Amino acid sequence: MEQRQFQCSKCQSAYRHSQSLKRHEKTCVYHCDVSTHCTVCRSVFSRVDNVATHMAVMHGVGYKVASLPRCTVCDKLCAKKQDVEDHMRKFHDEPLLRCGTCLSEFVFRNSYRTHAMACRSRLDERRARRLARAAPTCGVCGKIFKTAQYLTEHSRTIHSNTLDFLCHYCGKPFQHKASWYRHKKKCRDSSRQQLTSGSVRTAICFNNRH
Repeated sequence: MEQRQFQCSKCQSAYRHSQSLKRHEKTCVYHCDVSTHCTVCRSVFSRVDNVATHMAVMHGVGYKVASLPRCTVCDKLCAKKQDVEDHMRKFHDEPLLRCGTCLSEFVFRNSYRTHAMACRSRLDERRARRLARAAPTCGVCGKIFKTAQYLTEHSRTIHSNTLDFLCHYCGKPFQHKASWYRHKKKCRDSSRQQLTSGSVRTAICFNNRH
């Protein structure tokens, strides 16, 4: 059996590891100042104010008895106002705290808050998964689109090598609709300009003949 070589110098408690001894020394009543532990049950606290609160709530003694909040039904002392509210819900039929998402009910406010945050997070995750399933999604790259039309356009222009767009002015094919549209506009303007120039030359020649 491994020997417990690390021993408390105050109470003779022994430990196998130095870290265990250090943790013990932080709570050992013999290491602590007399003002940081309860004189009734010897419980150890990190602050003098916490000792006074403990003695008032648990043992009904000390200077804090008069200043702490009390239950209006049974006169029980509590450390803070929230503890009074929790006590009223648990013992005196006060309305329970209800989750607005799943309608679960809670006595203690801390438990209610922890649950409510987790419940909202789960709800948001379910909504995100539902939207992802409902939205049109590219089967190649996984990109999500607002409408099926955008998905069709994306699949044709990004994941297909077909030349579906043909300029009816010059016959040049295009894969992307945007490129085809820009070219068609330039080609149309150029064709109109050529037609206009040809008409002017024809009129000049006709006038010269006469």
